[in-house]
Amino acid sequence: MSKVIELTSQNFDRMLKTSKKVFVDFWAPWCKPCVKPDVVLLGDNALISECQVDYKTVGLTGLNRINEVMKRPYNGSMIRIKASGMLPFETTPEHPILTRRSRSKGGILRYLTEPCWKNAGELRVKRAEIDGDYLLVPRIKGTFEQEKIGLSRFVKAGDITMIRAKNVPLDFPINTESAWLFGLYVAEGSSSANGPQFHLNIKETEIERKLVGIIRKLGYTSRSIVNEEQHGLRIILNSRILNRVFPEWFGRGASNKRVPDFILYHNNVKVIKSFLDGYLAEDGSLGYNHAPSYRSKEKTIVSAATVSKILAMQIQLLFGRLGIFVSISERKSNGKGIIQGRTVNLKNIFVISYSTHGSYSKIFDDHIATPIRQIERAEYAGNVYNVETTDNTYLVSNAVVHNCLRMDPLIERMAVRHSSITFAKVNIEDYGDIATRYHISSIPAYVMFTNSSPSCSRIGAVSEAELEKLIREGAR
Repeated sequence: MSKVIELTSQNFDRMLKTSKKVFVDFWAPWCKPCVKPDVVLLGDNALISECQVDYKTVGLTGLNRINEVMKRPYNGSMIRIKASGMLPFETTPEHPILTRRSRSKGGILRYLTEPCWKNAGELRVKRAEIDGDYLLVPRIKGTFEQEKIGLSRFVKAGDITMIRAKNVPLDFPINTESAWLFGLYVAEGSSSANGPQFHLNIKETEIERKLVGIIRKLGYTSRSIVNEEQHGLRIILNSRILNRVFPEWFGRGASNKRVPDFILYHNNVKVIKSFLDGYLAEDGSLGYNHAPSYRSKEKTIVSAATVSKILAMQIQLLFGRLGIFVSISERKSNGKGIIQGRTVNLKNIFVISYSTHGSYSKIFDDHIATPIRQIERAEYAGNVYNVETTDNTYLVSNAVVHNCLRMDPLIERMAVRHSSITFAKVNIEDYGDIATRYHISSIPAYVMFTNSSPSCSRIGAVSEAELEKLIREGAR
């Protein structure tokens, strides 16, 4: 049985008079904070419009479970936010976003305020000598500890004889060498008739030697095929089983490439670094031998490009684990182009770059703050979506945003914890007269009444710790 009382216009005043302390949650059955259907949620890597209950999504504290998906029609303004080094995104004006505000003196940045939730419509651009808001990108923590992954479920009946004859391994190790190979495959790998293949330039002999050596050390054989005319080199890892495994782990086709969870959340930072080294060995514009790596103190710029939006955002999170903020920018295609004499549809390219000259981002233990550079309003008519997650957050373009503001479970826990306080809620859609009386124009809104008068209040999304603090302050 709920410990939170539903108040109406008929019993609201009576409740305030009979209870010394009343904590009121002003809510509505609809959920104003929402995003457009084309937002990609990392985790199960799906559009928010395609997400379902029990899907995984990345939030402030790591991987979350989606408990509910909400959809509603919308016709009005959207706030388009572009922060330094991040892909732009749009939300409804009421959507809470985790931010820090700059504090400057004499045009020099002194510090950033503590993280707090702000509605999108309240955000301010950070300019050279004018204080503004920073978006927060989480530095996700490693939770994956396994040193190998079993391949048995990928084995077919026809493989048994070959496995016995060639003593094919049915576990694949997760270490610095295999992580380098994974990174290289994500950059330039694909499937072939005989196994995963890696596409190199014929001059990249050092990469070839390293790759062939790792393949041999892992217990497999390889074959190199040279294309003199196109200066190309294909190295095939001879394994029908891995030919089924790699597309599932890393995605099928360039536009679907991704980083698997066992790399993204691996607790060994050396594995993360090796994966990135492998990825940049081929996809990085600097090449492998010709310039300092991203870890070099020399002043240089590292960049890579991909047509996979999911991969670009995952690479940004991977670098974030190392305390490095890499920028993502999108280059729009012109529609069609010519590749190897064929007319093909060109895809947008996502460029990932990092400059050792420094950036405007600020690195903290559990997140990276990057300044907002542009805010625009745009009209939109169509469906909008939101989700409810286990830690009440998810990422939009890697920025931390609050989930659907249905706070019922949290308010119920508070009611059990603070038995001396009466907890209640008011549906402002049905009882707008109460909201008007106390100037409630935005939800969620929380008001503590002491002896029938408001003693403290809070507008906007709050964490459990923030709500606990508000209640304790009001209970004094």
